[in-house]
Amino acid sequence: IFPHYVIFGDQHISHTDKKISDVRFVLDDATTLFHDYDAFDFASNARSIVQQIVESKNVDREIVIGEHPLVAYYTGKKEIFSSNTVLGKISASHAPSYSAGGGSEGVKIDNTIYIHMKFDEAINFMDVVDRFWKVQRFFGLVVGRASNLVKFNIEIGIDGEPRPLDVYFSMYPKYQRSTGQPDWRDILMDAVREPSRFSDILAAWLKRHDEWRGSRGRFFQSFEKQFLEKQRTYDIDRLISAANMFDIMPKTAFPEPEGLPSDLDDAKDKAKTIFKELPQSADRDSVLDALGRVGSLKLKRKIASRCSCLLSRIGERLPELLLVTDAAVNCRNHYVHGSSSRIDYNKEPDIRVFLTDTLEFVFAASDLVDAGWDIAAWCEKGRHWHHPFGAYIDGYSRGLEELKDLLPS
Repeated sequence: IFPHYVIFGDQHISHTDKKISDVRFVLDDATTLFHDYDAFDFASNARSIVQQIVESKNVDREIVIGEHPLVAYYTGKKEIFSSNTVLGKISASHAPSYSAGGGSEGVKIDNTIYIHMKFDEAINFMDVVDRFWKVQRFFGLVVGRASNLVKFNIEIGIDGEPRPLDVYFSMYPKYQRSTGQPDWRDILMDAVREPSRFSDILAAWLKRHDEWRGSRGRFFQSFEKQFLEKQRTYDIDRLISAANMFDIMPKTAFPEPEGLPSDLDDAKDKAKTIFKELPQSADRDSVLDALGRVGSLKLKRKIASRCSCLLSRIGERLPELLLVTDAAVNCRNHYVHGSSSRIDYNKEPDIRVFLTDTLEFVFAASDLVDAGWDIAAWCEKGRHWHHPFGAYIDGYSRGLEELKDLLPS
């Protein structure tokens, strides 16, 4: 047998039992995501502090204070942020561990940052997994890479007493870590110094996740896949998938299409009536499908509407963005419909990479902006090379220049 999940502990629970009220898990990028550099530190000029500590000890021996006393400390601040979301209360907190006593071997304080999910009412295990992936993907996007799972615990209530159980994910992806920890200064938002803003953005992003599940699923499929391999891959399917994300977004993500002129609307209705009376065939159904799309937003206009919130905030960093997105759709149409192309993409793989990155950036960045993320403030803080968003913005001018050189004047 090969179980996808193993729950280890002193209680049995089936996947349908609605008994889980609390979840704790650890991600390998938690210390970057929640870089609370003031919570732990040490003081090298600590004579006065050590003197007070020594004087407070009730021992019948002399404790000698040397020339260079040191004090390592934890401020005692536990909670980093807390957010009430549609999934339940989500928070992150410090969980320090330390040696119980001193001695010649020294002392130390270790810390683990746990992410908590507390539910309004007990749910079953598969609901827990579904909610975990939603939250984990948001955190990965903020950091700029998919996170490895280090530890996962659930808590069930038995006779009014909480019982913690360990969970093992047999098929959790093992993401590559060739470059070590990302730089905390590159993350998209700061949960430590702006916990309220972070909490609001998380809650807003999760609130519409079910409605956006299909399009976000395609985005994260590409986003996470690149960290499973030693190199980022940009095949044709990735570009097509990036364009299709916009086609399957909910209608609420776009402005209402402008109404058709009355004569064109009448002609559309008459044509539909004529074709509906014909015997069913593939060609008849194809024409009816095309007539049904007349007056609706086309892919280029959908993407342009998603670009608007970015252009109004950082338009000077992304000049002629609509030229690039239109070229990306043209490239997609070439591979999907066989449309003629002004660019030989087989000879220009770098342009295909640039177009793919553009579609993925527009999708994910505009999604976060809708949730309240201040992209302009983030850009002002630095270049953020270690985050995919920062790398894209930094290389945008070069990509635009190469694209324009390939397009006929």
